[in-house]
Amino acid sequence: MPEPLSARRDVEKVFSHGVSRTFVLRRITLDIAAGEFVSVMGPSGAGKSTLLHILGMHDAEWTGEYELLGQPVHSLRAKHRQALGLLSPVKVEVFAGLDLSPPPFVFDIPVDGCFKSLV
Repeated sequence: MPEPLSARRDVEKVFSHGVSRTFVLRRITLDIAAGEFVSVMGPSGAGKSTLLHILGMHDAEWTGEYELLGQPVHSLRAKHRQALGLLSPVKVEVFAGLDLSPPPFVFDIPVDGCFKSLV
């Protein structure tokens, strides 16, 4: 199997509040191969945007391993990480406000001999 363009192992993001810690991302492992389209879905507050900021190399405050084109992003300085991000074949697009989940109620009714779905 070929090496992935982008690979993450055990990526975590934590916010500290005094003595307590809140995990926003916990043990995320994800490979993206050439030509793949990846969709990140989840409820509000699940960490989707946080993960996308890490993928796009806009956030440096995380732990774990992240390789892009064989380069260990997790061990690069912020300046080098930004330069690598500009050259990345992995593009991060954000479609905010789209509800891609199916509607809660779908009714199939016969119309002209075919079934049509009405919401």
